Amino acid sequence: MHLTIKNTQKKVTLNIPYLKHNFTIITKALQIDHFNLLVWFASDSTVQKLNYEYRGKKKPTDVLSFPTHDLKAGEMPLLENGDDLGHIMMGMGYITKKNEANKKLGVSQNTIEEDIVRLFVHGICHLLGYKHNTDQQFEQMNHKEEQLMRILKNQQKPTPTTTLPEE
Repeated sequence: MHLTIKNTQKKVTLNIPYLKHNFTIITKALQIDHFNLLVWFASDSTVQKLNYEYRGKKKPTDVLSFPTHDLKAGEMPLLENGDDLGHIMMGMGYITKKNEANKKLGVSQNTIEEDIVRLFVHGICHLLGYKHNTDQQFEQMNHKEEQLMRILKNQQKPTPTTTLPEE
């Protein structure tokens, strides 16, 4: 697999080795590590533009997925249909605001990177055909996400550190 990370946002300085390590664990666990994948960390304005273009929503969001293959949940992509799995776009402004709000409310003490890894899992599930439009689809996707997060939890991984750029 060729994992490409594109970082065009300036809101957060990311621990890319930590993210790549965790992304690789997930793609190997799913046996999709032979596919190409782009993960793009973008500004809210970029994400909002694409969220409107593809989903009709005039607001930023945390994660957008653009699958290359048209799959049903649980179906595996075939190399003969191309070696690109798709793109996952992360809205860093949105993610940062949500992370800070969760910390203030005492809901979560996750680092930005830990939230990004969970959103990566969500995005990968979408690339593999999982949806959450109905209660049944939501349960199926949530089950897959939790399964992948358990795999990550059982793996040795470097500690994330996040530094905000100076203003």
